[in-house]
Amino acid sequence: MDMTGSLLDKLVGFANRIGAWLPHLAIRLLLAWEFAESGWEKFRGENWFVDIQGKFPFPFDLVPANISWFFATWSELLGAVALVIGLFTRFFSVSLFLLTVVAWASVHAAMATTFVTTDSSCR
Repeated sequence: MDMTGSLLDKLVGFANRIGAWLPHLAIRLLLAWEFAESGWEKFRGENWFVDIQGKFPFPFDLVPANISWFFATWSELLGAVALVIGLFTRFFSVSLFLLTVVAWASVHAAMATTFVTTDSSCR
């Protein structure tokens, strides 16, 4: 019985140690993938911020489109790398959150993209 209890204690201890960091790593990897894809698409694409500059919320609408494009691209790329390796995660989390809020307010809200529907025929 002592051997079974010792094995169980080791398994519980191992699960506790993994549980302390694995969920954080998983969410960081998921977010890093999403922002890296978006940043890479901007890096390889053309600057379409010029077309929507007027839709940016204040004070971001005052920043020239080329500068906004540069900072958005490199924030997403560097933020993704930082999230993967766990470097400056709080700084990049806040930065990427603000970037997401601006993107939602200027692009996605205007397109009325939402997961909530009030149409009863969709149920």
